[in-house]
Amino acid sequence: MSATSTRPITTAEFERMIERGVFEEESVNSPRIELIHGALHEMPPPNPPHAFVVDWLTEWTFRVTSRAEIKVRVQNPLGVPKLDSLPMPDLAWMRNISFRERHPLPSDVLLLIEVADTSLQKDLGIKAELYAEASIADYWVVDINASTIHVHRDPVGTEFATRFSATGGDHLSPLAKPDARLSVADLFAT
Repeated sequence: MSATSTRPITTAEFERMIERGVFEEESVNSPRIELIHGALHEMPPPNPPHAFVVDWLTEWTFRVTSRAEIKVRVQNPLGVPKLDSLPMPDLAWMRNISFRERHPLPSDVLLLIEVADTSLQKDLGIKAELYAEASIADYWVVDINASTIHVHRDPVGTEFATRFSATGGDHLSPLAKPDARLSVADLFAT
């Protein structure tokens, strides 16, 4: 018997696979694929609670910012080529520049938000490590089941030096826009 070996997929190879239609979705409910550290990860289609929270956060974003300040991206790729990764965060605040010719890079990120219903372990684990290593300054994980927002800041290596959770009557503000306040209670009220 011969041994099998695998090797990581590079970001460039992954993008060529996408261009060739390797991951063509057969239906609306087909999983999406993201690349993390050279490995393919399936993302299940968002269920109603997940989609509701992403929509709520998107609407909040448009209320507290202007389009002149940031570019809002919802469930779109973030390029991290040096780490062979192309994750798709649920919501991203980016510098307001055109991404017609390339994916945003970590240096373009102002705030990343992942919404976790069934993906909490992944979002607090491998994705948090990836985002720390990519030097993302402000990373939030919205834990639907616990009505909590886990905030990660000050990346050092593969960890965040500052981590805390916001619940109930707490308010949060992105580092990039301290006057934009999010009420945790309002997010989980409905």
